[in-house]
Amino acid sequence: MTVLDVTEAGCLGVAILAKAHATGEKVGEISTRWVKPLSKTMPSGTDFYNEKFRSYKQLYPSLKKFY
Repeated sequence: MTVLDVTEAGCLGVAILAKAHATGEKVGEISTRWVKPLSKTMPSGTDFYNEKFRSYKQLYPSLKKFY
């Protein structure tokens, strides 16, 4: 997990998308300039969530037709 130098990451993401749309610049190029990582960390206790995600990936194709 990367900790960013921003308190509102969602707002930053929207701003990046808006600039990309307005200028035609690629999102990745804007992100490289605008997103400033502070640190990286590896969360502990992820086995539970990894198992849930594996189950989701198996179940999703069956449910996709309903949505």
